[in-house]
Amino acid sequence: MGLRITGLDIGRDSAELVWEDGRRGEYHFIWLRDNCGCPECRHPITLERTFDLLGVPQDIRPDSAEITNEGDLRITWPGGHVSAYPSSWLRETCYSGDIAVEHPPRHLWDAGLTDHVPEAFHDRMASDDRAFLDWLTALQAWGITLVRNMPDDPHAASAVAERIGFLRQTNFGTEWNVVSMPNPNSNAYTALPLNCHTDLPYWDVPPGYHSSCIA
Repeated sequence: MGLRITGLDIGRDSAELVWEDGRRGEYHFIWLRDNCGCPECRHPITLERTFDLLGVPQDIRPDSAEITNEGDLRITWPGGHVSAYPSSWLRETCYSGDIAVEHPPRHLWDAGLTDHVPEAFHDRMASDDRAFLDWLTALQAWGITLVRNMPDDPHAASAVAERIGFLRQTNFGTEWNVVSMPNPNSNAYTALPLNCHTDLPYWDVPPGYHSSCIA
């Protein structure tokens, strides 16, 4: 059983909750109404939202709110609709307050980047989800990582990238080999080093992560 809600303060447009460990979280009423998980607001099998947020005013306020005997939150909205929010779910989804989920800090690139590029090992990432999550966290924070011990396979980088999500098709395809060739039309086709850069930022939907294998 998770921590119970022990305090509830109703403000102008949000509710502040206090847990038994003293931590606090703020939840706006419009967000709470949109996230009601009852069978009237979400399909009981698909769990997809069926509630139309445009059907309620943006400044919606509850008629009443209370902490249940189990330490959860129950809200009665105008019109009589009742929403129940488990304490554990509210704690996990908090977006404001001192328990809000914190994103790792972003590290800006400078001349010292060479000495601080995070590293990971392919075999460990492939067999350990925690190691894979640590790698993703480092990738989000630094924007670049070095994965060692990659398989001897020209599609190995794509296989790792596909664990993050689907590969988006571009005018270069989903894979593009960086090789040196005569009469190049790009620095990627020369023997020159490729410094840290962002590709195609002028696109309507710029690329996300790039993956590269270095032989």
